[in-house]
Amino acid sequence: MRAYRAIDNRELCDQYSEGHVQILRDFGITNVTTNNDEWKLDPDVYFLMCFDDLDSEPVAGVRIQKFNGVDYPPVCEAVGDMDSNVYGELDMAFELGTAEICGLWAGKRVLGRGLGTILTRAGVAFATQVNVKCLFCITAQFNIDMVRAIGFREILTLGNQGLFPYPNEMYQASVLKIPDIDSLEDADPIVKMRLLSLRAMNEQIFTETVHKKEITISYNLLLTTDV
Repeated sequence: MRAYRAIDNRELCDQYSEGHVQILRDFGITNVTTNNDEWKLDPDVYFLMCFDDLDSEPVAGVRIQKFNGVDYPPVCEAVGDMDSNVYGELDMAFELGTAEICGLWAGKRVLGRGLGTILTRAGVAFATQVNVKCLFCITAQFNIDMVRAIGFREILTLGNQGLFPYPNEMYQASVLKIPDIDSLEDADPIVKMRLLSLRAMNEQIFTETVHKKEITISYNLLLTTDV
């Protein structure tokens, strides 16, 4: 797993997009409003990608999109028409340094291996490198327990007790945030320990256990470009 700045790695950005679009198609989702290429040109976007150790092909990814005070992250485009108060949530957190973790995908060859969980945790650990304090996400209900273990909590004042019909009427998604990723106050203690370890040691090899399955990850989360 490696960390990149989007504007410095256009080829990898394209590979990321291809993987993300394909997994959406596999689930029959073709109308995601935030699925576009604008992020590739944004100097405030970073992404993590996992590569297969056998053929070096990308198999999963996730993005961190910082809010610069003008260009709102994808969560606002996703649900802003349903509840404009989401913009206010971002505005209130702007001075702290805020971002959204988004665009999570894992290819068919690694489905069921827990990479979605592992990437999301790594993204939260990585975000402190780019001066993020408050982190938002939007997630389907089947991932709620996973993001809550990391420390995200639903913003119950948005939508219908935090719920939105997104990406379409067949699904329910929640908007959540971690107010302080430095303290990770609400994270599960075991998960928090892993996040702090990744933050302290950006490069490490570790055998993660997710859903009682083990997978060994070689992490290199040190961002080498200036932020």
